[in-house]
Amino acid sequence: MNIKTRALRHEVHHVPSPEGYDFEKDGFHTSDGDNSIYFRPETGNTILIGSEDLMRPKEWIADPDNYNQQVTESQWKAQVYRCARRIPEQKISLTNKRGCGFVRRIR
Repeated sequence: MNIKTRALRHEVHHVPSPEGYDFEKDGFHTSDGDNSIYFRPETGNTILIGSEDLMRPKEWIADPDNYNQQVTESQWKAQVYRCARRIPEQKISLTNKRGCGFVRRIR
């Protein structure tokens, strides 16, 4: 059997936990199909947010060791604003955007 894979870029974003709440200790992994996101606790009392579906056209990567790792404005807003619908106490900082584009293998 010969199975081939391709690399696909998928952005995730980090936001600080709401003030006074230890999301790292007391938060939980949430899959939100209505908003097409998932979020979970992350080290440093932050929340990691990703999309359940790829909200943008798929970005196939030719070289998984050399690809765009910058946060895109549209994807950041889509994911972080959707998370804020579920966590209204979440403050959104437009100047402190943290995220990464990671590559996953697709068959």
